Amino acid sequence: MKFGDGEPEDRIAKLFFAGLESFVFLLRQASYVDRGSSDWEELRSTRNAGNNSKFREMKKETKPLPTDAELEVLDVLWKKGESTVREVYDIISETKKCAYTTTLKIMQKMLAKGLIRRNVNNQVHSYEAAIEEFSVRNRSVKELINKFFKGSYSQLVVHALGQSSGHENLDELEELINCLKQNKR
Repeated sequence: MKFGDGEPEDRIAKLFFAGLESFVFLLRQASYVDRGSSDWEELRSTRNAGNNSKFREMKKETKPLPTDAELEVLDVLWKKGESTVREVYDIISETKKCAYTTTLKIMQKMLAKGLIRRNVNNQVHSYEAAIEEFSVRNRSVKELINKFFKGSYSQLVVHALGQSSGHENLDELEELINCLKQNKR
């Protein structure tokens, strides 16, 4: 009897690799596994040779929303483009008291999360945003609407207008609505 001919050993091996892939996925979610490791990619490719739809569903990873500190770094990278840690630190420290090492640590965590990319050229490490400002803003607004307004955009607008101090916001909103209506025609 050869291993892999549909015998019980083959089924055991498939179950083992299915469990192992799920474990690897969970480790990646917890940021314990280096996402660029070729060993893990090799393991994934050998496991994906099988047909496991449950794993494919789990495989859909989205980058987490950035924290407030990470948004500050991303804001610098979106405005300035590719920058070193020192350049990012210098810009942030103009408006906020922070340490260079704190900026470095935040950027290292962002790199592990996949929020930024690192480029090394002549021993100079520079970083650039790996996610677009537009997509972060959209995901953040959607999360806010789902969390506080049960998915209702109109409840958000009513809440925002109820908090405004004057009619200038109403005039601006009417102008925006008219502009949107014209664009849909």
